[in-house]
Amino acid sequence: MPRRHLLVVSAVALALIGLAGCGEAGTAVPAPTPSGPAGLACRGLISALPAQVSGQDSRAVLPSSAFTAAWGKDPITLACGVATPPALQPDSPLVTINGVDWFVEQGRVTTFTTVNRVANVQISVPTSYAPEASAVSELADEITAKIPSKD
Repeated sequence: MPRRHLLVVSAVALALIGLAGCGEAGTAVPAPTPSGPAGLACRGLISALPAQVSGQDSRAVLPSSAFTAAWGKDPITLACGVATPPALQPDSPLVTINGVDWFVEQGRVTTFTTVNRVANVQISVPTSYAPEASAVSELADEITAKIPSKD
């Protein structure tokens, strides 16, 4: 193989390896757009979140947002200011974790959404972190401090 051709092939291979590493740049989390008191409360919450949840380091989110956060390679995600889940009904069962009431939807990922707060906070925890409520309990104090109840 001619030396020049070998250099071109090597350069292309290195570029592809570099692009493959870009997939680790962040976790996709749909970004809510709360405004008013909910937006202010959410900004306060995001700035107060811990660097680790369930032993997992925080990571970048895509798109970059003042209302989302993520931790771990199999990411635990948080979004503040989300809409009320369509499945939440007045008679839906709720779970209380560290003084915060949650509506829980189970699947491949367990999704916890706060109720009766100025802003809805949604935390999605993959089943690989079972019991999933442990990750949520680590964030309850920050939620209580930064997202006031509606009562």
